[in-house]
Formats: sequence, structure tokens, C-alpha cells
Amino acid sequence: MKAEFRNYLLSVSGLTALVGTRIRWDALPQGGSLPAIALHMISAPRDYTLRSRVGLTGFIVQMDVWSATLPAREAIVTALIAALDGLPGGDSPALIRGAFIDNQRDTFELGQGPDATGAADFYRSSLDVRVWFPEA
Repeated sequence: MKAEFRNYLLSVSGLTALVGTRIRWDALPQGGSLPAIALHMISAPRDYTLRSRVGLTGFIVQMDVWSATLPAREAIVTALIAALDGLPGGDSPALIRGAFIDNQRDTFELGQGPDATGAADFYRSSLDVRVWFPEA
């Protein structure tokens, strides 16, 4: 699921025009460039019926958008929401069936960002997204 989801985000030109290939699972590289998006698996529940496990799982992914400026953060969040809304869903042959935003938090962090200097201020948005994906 992780590779497929990241690959989908990297295929969205409106998003990569803003962050390039700086979309990573778990941690951003120490001293890496901004803006960037960090992806974190928050929950991976498995659903069951009385007979067996259900084949579709709603993983919860926290998507952290990091930027040095407020306008850049807002542009990236807008592009990210458009990318999530653009997922094929339904009976599409793509593995990802859909993604739905559960929550969004916007923050301003004094000297807390993931860059090399540690002295700059950063804008961050965290989106909690339920990504529906069939299990193999």
C-alpha cells in the first residue's frame, strides 16, 4: 500500500510542481529541502465478518505538509486535497479505491521544522486521511 500510495501522489503533476519528489514515508531526510510531505501510517485495522477477513482496509495515513511560507503551505494543501479527490475509486483497476480526509490541523512552529538550520520557522498542515486499499 505504501509504495502504491506514494507513487500515485508522485504522478499528480499539480502536486509535484510544488514539492518535487519530496514525498516520503516516515521521516524527511535530515537537512532536506522544503517544501515536502511526510507520510505516516497511523492505523491499519483489519475488518472481519463471521466467515473471514474483509478484503478492503481503510488505513489511516497522517500526511504532514512542511513549508517555509504560509502561501506555499496553502498551495500544497490545496493540491494535495485535489490529488486525493482525484483518486479513481470504485471498480477501477488501480489498487487504491479511495481516500477521504478525516481531519486537518494547521500549525506554525518556531524553529521546529525538519531543515538543516533548526533556526527557521515553519508552517505545517497535518491531514488524517483514510486510504481504502484491497489487501493481498
